[in-house]
Amino acid sequence: MKHLKKNLALLSVVFIIIGICITGLGYMLGGTFSFSFSPQNRKVVTSKDMKNATRLVEKETEAFSSVKVQSDQLDTVIQAGDCFSISYPESPNGQTSYSIKDGVLTVDSVTKNQFFFFSFDFEPIEKTITITVPEALDTISLLGEDCECRIEDQTADEVSLDTDYGDIFIHNSNIKNTVIQSKNGDISFKNCQIDILDAALDYGSCTITDSVINNHTFTLKDGDALFNRLTAQTSNFSLKYGDFTMADSSIEQLSVKITDGDCKISLAEDKSQYSLLLDITDGYITVDGKEMQGTYMKEASGKNTVEITSKYGDIDIISGR
Repeated sequence: MKHLKKNLALLSVVFIIIGICITGLGYMLGGTFSFSFSPQNRKVVTSKDMKNATRLVEKETEAFSSVKVQSDQLDTVIQAGDCFSISYPESPNGQTSYSIKDGVLTVDSVTKNQFFFFSFDFEPIEKTITITVPEALDTISLLGEDCECRIEDQTADEVSLDTDYGDIFIHNSNIKNTVIQSKNGDISFKNCQIDILDAALDYGSCTITDSVINNHTFTLKDGDALFNRLTAQTSNFSLKYGDFTMADSSIEQLSVKITDGDCKISLAEDKSQYSLLLDITDGYITVDGKEMQGTYMKEASGKNTVEITSKYGDIDIISGR
């Protein structure tokens, strides 16, 4: 009897491993894996049924000056185009609605709770709300649970993004004031002009490339930060666990505080134009190849300053052109 139980347990483990491998293979080939059971009407819904019932709603709308989106699982894309429009999937598993009042486009998307979800198919189901605008916006606001947000080619006064899980992309955009709160996901800025940025990320990475962000404060608990060709007046960055890398960037006043991680900075200008205050508890400070420990301080006649504090990790400063 003991041998039978052991064999049954071993067989169960083998089947579980096979199931995981098949699921992974399906995702690699671009498929979806889903099977849902609705407790409301006790009806089994497979992905084939969902695809047959799912349709993409595409509508031109009246003009609006602000966007407000609340979504639990559908991704959101805000893009430039020739006319005001919106598109979103309509399926048995969710409900999306929108309205325009006083110049504000309000979108609400809710996915119905399913307590069992299992099937296999090779045609992914559309899961994106796409909003197209032909002109500048006053405000963009997104409240999301498990969804990606992408803002491309936009001009706006205010952007406010609050997400639990999902990546955030802001590319080719001109924004006066941006506020981001994210629990888990990556944040990317590329070719942006932003006056003020206040961002807080618990877990994920932050990438800024070819952008001007005049004044920004960024708090990251666990993850890496990579800034390439960033121009700013003031930059305040706080990182608990992870590495901070800044390459070929021009910052008038840079402040970096790291608890556990390395900091490497390549200045766009010669370091002689910067006053440096580098302090490390456990690690090494390297300035143009010269290694030291403890605290390094250098005064400069210019107004540019770099202040870096690190508890555990190394600091490396490289002169620019």
